[in-house]
Amino acid sequence: EWLLNAGDMLYLPPNVAHHGIAQDHKNKEGEEEHCLTASVGFRAPSVKTMVNDYIHFITESKQNEVRYRDNAPTRPEHHAEISEETVSQFIDYLEQGISIKREQVKQWLGQYCSDNKAFEGSCLDDQHVHYDELPDSSPHSRLIQSPYSHFLFSHSGQTSLLFVDGISYPVSKMFAEMICEDDQIDYQQLDNHATDGDRTVLLTLFNTGSLILSGDS
Repeated sequence: EWLLNAGDMLYLPPNVAHHGIAQDHKNKEGEEEHCLTASVGFRAPSVKTMVNDYIHFITESKQNEVRYRDNAPTRPEHHAEISEETVSQFIDYLEQGISIKREQVKQWLGQYCSDNKAFEGSCLDDQHVHYDELPDSSPHSRLIQSPYSHFLFSHSGQTSLLFVDGISYPVSKMFAEMICEDDQIDYQQLDNHATDGDRTVLLTLFNTGSLILSGDS
């Protein structure tokens, strides 16, 4: 058991269970003061968690047209036996459904790491602003990343994938780097280098609450 005073910090290594209780205390004048504690966690998923998430990711994009057919040329000697031929056949089916390709893993990893599950339900309501209205939404406000959103990117050939809140968007390299550079975004500079596709993504991020105006935070 550890009792922390104001300003103290306690490091707990991985796999150490803990239960913290905020305790009020009295100041020098004998008055009670409330206590507020904050916990900062570092994401360390298990291999099982990552594999399950990756399998879910790749199966979402698979078509459901291929179904199992028993093509075993011979019947097993016993009606309850799972023959080696049947096992080989199922291995072929599984290899069709599970693939580990670099670009596929890159997209999954970006979506996985940017997912904001810890803040689900905290984002702003969807808005319906047109792109031409963005500069005029508030004359003295700046676009900033929502504190509940995670922005990441990965270059892929001549383009990039921008990952925000578990969703991937194809954008230009410069747009990806500029929008992830800092929490506060220079809208005019970003717009000067943006392609039409980049502007569509920017508008989507604003209307879904991943980008907000500094005056709204």
